[in-house]
Order: sequence, then C-alpha cells, then structure tokens
Amino acid sequence: MSAPVAFIAPTFWGPPKEHFFEDTDQIYDHPIPIDEEGCLGRFLRSLDCLEDEADVVLSSVSSSRKWEDEVDRRIREEIEENSGAINCHLFGFEEFRRLKDHLEGTVEDELLEPLSMYGYSDVRNMSILAAHILGYRTIISTDDDVVVDDPHYIEKAGEHINQKVPETGEEAKVVCGPYYTEEGTINYASRPPSWMAYWNNSEAMNEAFDRYIFGEPRLKETSYVVMGNIVLDRDFFSRVPLDPGCHRGEDMDWLINSRVFGYRFYMDRDLRVQHQPPPRGYPLWKLVRLDIERFLYDRKKVRQMEEKLNIPASYFDPWPGKFLKDDLEERIYRTNMMLAQHFMVEGDKASVEGCMDNIFYGRHEYDPGNPLKQLQTFQNRWERLMNYIDENRQELQQVVWP
Repeated sequence: MSAPVAFIAPTFWGPPKEHFFEDTDQIYDHPIPIDEEGCLGRFLRSLDCLEDEADVVLSSVSSSRKWEDEVDRRIREEIEENSGAINCHLFGFEEFRRLKDHLEGTVEDELLEPLSMYGYSDVRNMSILAAHILGYRTIISTDDDVVVDDPHYIEKAGEHINQKVPETGEEAKVVCGPYYTEEGTINYASRPPSWMAYWNNSEAMNEAFDRYIFGEPRLKETSYVVMGNIVLDRDFFSRVPLDPGCHRGEDMDWLINSRVFGYRFYMDRDLRVQHQPPPRGYPLWKLVRLDIERFLYDRKKVRQMEEKLNIPASYFDPWPGKFLKDDLEERIYRTNMMLAQHFMVEGDKASVEGCMDNIFYGRHEYDPGNPLKQLQTFQNRWERLMNYIDENRQELQQVVWP
C-alpha cells in the first residue's frame, strides 16, 4: 500500500575515484564515486524518525554515460541496505530505457523531448515523471544530501498545500522550506572568500532569509527556494516543468517558471530539513562557469517576462535578482580576475586559464537564445506528456516496474 505522499530525489553518482574526472560527461556539484560511501544511505535512514508515512522515489544520476549500469547497481545496494520499512521505488537507467522504448512509436516524437537523464533540470523532471507514473498527488522534492530530523515533517508539509493563503487569496500549490546547517543555523557565512567580493550570493540569500523566513507570518510568498525542500501538488508539477535550458540553479529557475504559468512559491519557515552536502569534486572555475550560464540565461528570461508578460524583474529581488541586473558582465569580469589571482598564487595554471576563458565565454560566446519561447514550447510538450501518463498510468507502471 502506497503512502499518500512521496519524497522524490535524484541521487548523484559517478565513476570510481580513479576514473572520476576522465569519464565525466556531465558536471554536477558533488556526485559520489561509486566506490565511496556517499550520503544516500544517511538520507534514507533519517526518514525513520517520521511519525507519518511517506514513500520515496529515487532517480539514478550518473556523471558518465559509461557507468550507468554500475550506478544503478550501486543505488540498488544502498536501497537494500538502508531503506528498512520504507516503500522505496527506483527510476534508474534501466527503468528509463524501458519507458523510452515503450513510448517511441506510441506517442508523438515531440513528447519524447522531456525524456533525458542528464542535466540538473532534466533529472529533476524525470523524478517528477516517475512519481506521476506511480500516481502520487503530493510529492516532496528533496536531495540525497538532506537529513530529515523533524518527526512532524510530513504533518507540516501537508498543513498549507492546497490551502488558501491570506496574503494572495490563492491556493498554495507549492510550499517550500529552508535548509539549516549541522550547526543549527540558516544564514550563510557573512565573510566568504575574497574572490567572491562581486559574486557574493550568500549576502543576497541572507537578505532573502530576512525577508521570507524570519518573522511573521509563518507562510510568505517568496522568490527564494532550495531544491531539497519543496512540497508540490499535482496541479503544479504536471503543468510546470523545470527548464532543460537551465543547467544549474534549477530551483530558482523553477520559481521563475512558476510565474510564467500563473503560480507562486510560498515559504513555510517551520518546514525545515538539514543540509549536509559532500565536498565538491570539480575545479572551482568550472562551477563558476555554470553560474555564469544560469545568471545570463535567467536574466534574459526575466527581461522577456517583464516585456511580454508584465511580470516585474524586481519580483525576484534580492535573490536571485541581484545577479540578474545590468552589472552582471562586470561581476563576471571582476570575479574571474580575482579568482585567477587566487589560483596564480597557488600555481594552478590550468585554473587561471579557466578563469580567463570564463570572461571571454560570458562576454562573447554564451548565447541564452530565446528562453521564454523555449520554456513555453517545452511546457506544452511536458503537459501533454503528463496528460498521457494520467490516461495510461497502470500500463506504464507495468512497463517501467514489471
């Protein structure tokens, strides 16, 4: 018997440590080498504290296409060892292939577009799609580096979803909560590394915390969200996808997308989970490049929304709005110059060159295209695919999990 609600989480893995970098096809913040312990087991065990029942839907993520089957096996081992009495489903590469093979020739080709297991937004969409096939009405987006330690979390997660919000008079179809650290704090460090003087997202996030998390009322409309703590109703997730054009920062991009289609995110200050991310394994300049892409992409999208949909760009202040303004190119230049100096002192020539490349890439090479139109086209295909799943749910369940 399934629970009425399910946690959905992609779980990020990569090749064994000795092959980790050479076999990388897709950069994620902190995938775990399959020969290391990782954090998935800790997440699954943390759910033992819950007083109310909840299922789990995991989706496999591999940083390398060469290692997909090994990643699936590694995740199944973690589930076997750590899920206990939890009803845990895996949508792995094996399940993905079954679904895609079945749909090819069955649905229009354009409805196959959302099917992808690579990229942050793509794997989040696959987690949602798997939960939709399984028939969940309410899902909780989370991550495998989260620890749930509030026994009443599920009760709190259900308090506001689909309830009318006095602030706006609308039903809340999306309710999110904050992370807190192992030290019990929500705010980020006030003194980041010196190279981040013009890239200080922590400062903007702390401003957002003051506005949306602290103080009254408990539930507030928000422009800040974290991917690992979002409660979603089917009315929302079957209509508003994550945008595959956004390659990092998909949580803030999803919130931006919600406004395009008439929804709002609401922050519940009491709906909290602990975030314990593992160390990041990739060179810092590469992660900065992904940030450059996401800010340029979302700035273009927000500007188009202001022009065509009359949604003011200021709605997204202070986060992510601070990084979506006219001074973004200057921030990119100054940040990468300062980061290059940091690597120069360390004698890391490759990273210095990476920072210089970032400046050229951000100013001359990266083209965000037409984000709003691309999103609207993708959304149409997503919604049609989700409707198809609604109409063929039992058949698809047998196909994916025979």
